[in-house]
Amino acid sequence: MAPPNAWPAQTSELLVFPPFAAILPIPRLAGHCICQLPVIMISQYEIPALIAGQLPQTSRDFRRPGMAPTAYQSIQVLTDYTRRMALEHEFKTVGKCMGLMGRRYKEGNALVRNAVETIFIFSFSSMMMSCNIMEWRIIQTYMPPCLYDVYVHQVMSSH
Repeated sequence: MAPPNAWPAQTSELLVFPPFAAILPIPRLAGHCICQLPVIMISQYEIPALIAGQLPQTSRDFRRPGMAPTAYQSIQVLTDYTRRMALEHEFKTVGKCMGLMGRRYKEGNALVRNAVETIFIFSFSSMMMSCNIMEWRIIQTYMPPCLYDVYVHQVMSSH
């Protein structure tokens, strides 16, 4: 029998923390309180360093003469790299790129999200045309749901 002060295995209770007394339902799972942390939005200025930090292979592309590393240019660099890796059948690296862009899409500000949608996600159709059906299925398994949903929406709205 659990001690009287133990949390239930799975409940959703309303904890009272003024001034948010009636608005924060906080789920409790297996004795741990899972709190929603404030989301820190990633700005367009952080994108080049984040991409180069996660994929050092792309860092030389950010040092091209005359290239100001804007969010759009940075995402284009990652898009080109992802396409190149897909053509070389480096699907684990494609998965890493997809995961990286999925996180940037979820955490990014409006400009970052727009850049991901208009460059990275928009490139999926041309990537699909460059692959056979099995390769495309493999690539799809690496797509985060947030990117796949936007891709499907883009395809459906273009028809």
